Amino acid sequence: MPFHVRSAACAAALLVSFGASAGRVCRQLDIPGSSETQLWQINSAGQIAATSDVGGFIYSAGTWIRDPPTPPGYQAGTAQAIALNDSGEQGGYGIRADDGSEQAYYQSGGAFHFLSVGTADFPNTETRGINNAGILSLWVLDSNDFSGPGGIYNPGPSTLYPLGFTAFPTPTLPAGSTVVRVLPVNMNDAGRVVGSIRSDSGYFAFFHDPGGTTTVYQLGSLPTRAAGINNLGDIAGTIFPNAPDFSVSNGYVRSNGVDTIITCPEVIGASGFLFFESINDAGVVSGQFNDAEGNAHGLVVYPSAEAELDDLLSALEEEVGPGESLESKLRVAEADLASGNSAGACGALRAFAAETRAQSGKTLDPTLAGSLGGEAAALVKSLCGP
Repeated sequence: MPFHVRSAACAAALLVSFGASAGRVCRQLDIPGSSETQLWQINSAGQIAATSDVGGFIYSAGTWIRDPPTPPGYQAGTAQAIALNDSGEQGGYGIRADDGSEQAYYQSGGAFHFLSVGTADFPNTETRGINNAGILSLWVLDSNDFSGPGGIYNPGPSTLYPLGFTAFPTPTLPAGSTVVRVLPVNMNDAGRVVGSIRSDSGYFAFFHDPGGTTTVYQLGSLPTRAAGINNLGDIAGTIFPNAPDFSVSNGYVRSNGVDTIITCPEVIGASGFLFFESINDAGVVSGQFNDAEGNAHGLVVYPSAEAELDDLLSALEEEVGPGESLESKLRVAEADLASGNSAGACGALRAFAAETRAQSGKTLDPTLAGSLGGEAAALVKSLCGP
C-alpha cells in the first residue's frame, strides 16, 4: 500500500467544524507532485514524516527527502515512515510480498528492523509512533474492520517499559461498552503515550503512562481521539462535533488543562474535515485535511504568531538588552503583525535573522545568535509559509 490512509480511512465511517484557528497560523504543506499528502509525526527540529501517492518523504527545513527504498521481501514503496523522533529514527510498516500482511518496522542507523506481534485474529502490526528513546507505539489490527489492540515495543536499552512487547490493558469505559480498537500513537520522552479507543458506544481519547495508568476522556461528551503528545504534556487530537454525523471533524490542543478547538477554515475551506496527528515541543501541530473533493492534504498549525514574537522579544531583552538595532526590527514586526501586515512582519523578521547571522561571533555569542535567528526563521515560516 504505497499511500497510508489509516487515520482518515478508518475514521471515514465516522468523520469535517466548530471554532476557528484560535490565534494559530494554519498552512497547507503538500509533497510536490502529489495528488494526496498526509503529514504524521513532527519532531523538535520541525521535521515531519509524510506519506503520499508519490512515495514517503521527510520534510526538513523546506526540503523533501525521499524515504529509503523498501527492502526486498516487501511490496515496493510500502515502507513509508509515519513516525519520526529527534534523532531521525523512523517507524512505519511494510506490506509483505508473500502474504500481504503488514509488519511494523523501525529504522535506525540506516537499517530496517521489521517485527510483528500479530495474531490469527489480528495479523497486522504497524508502528504508529517512536519517542527519543526509540520505544515504539504499536497497533495490532485486522485490516478488514480496523479492530485490534495496541501496545508498546521497547527494543532497549531504555527501562521506561519492559523489553519487547507490552500490550495495553483493556481500558475501562462507560458501563456496557465493549472495546473494539485501541490505537496508540505518539509517545513523549517520559513514556506517556496517547491514542484513541473505538467502542460500541463511541470514540474516546486516552493517555497511558509507564506506571500502568490509563486515563480515558472525551471533550464535551463528543467522540474524541488523541494522537500527539509533546514533552510539556500538551496533547493534540480530533473531535467530531456533529456526531452521530461524522462528516465534520475539528482539531484540538490540550495544554495546561485547557482545550482549544482549532478548525483552520482559512486553509481547509468548506470541507471542515481535518485530523491532528502530532505536536512538537514548540507547539507546532502536524496533520491533514480533506478538500471538497475528498483529497487529502498536509496541514501544519503554528502557535500564535503574536505570542511567539512576544517570547522572542523577551529573550532578546533578557540576553542583549533594550534599545538595540535588533529590538527595533522586532518592534517593526510587532506593529506590522498588529495591523495585519504579515508580509511586512516577515520582512522585518528576515532582516532580524540576517543581522543575527552578521553579528554572530562579534556583538552576539554564536550560540545566542543561532537561537535568536532560528526562532525568527521559524516565525517567518509560520506567518508566510515554508
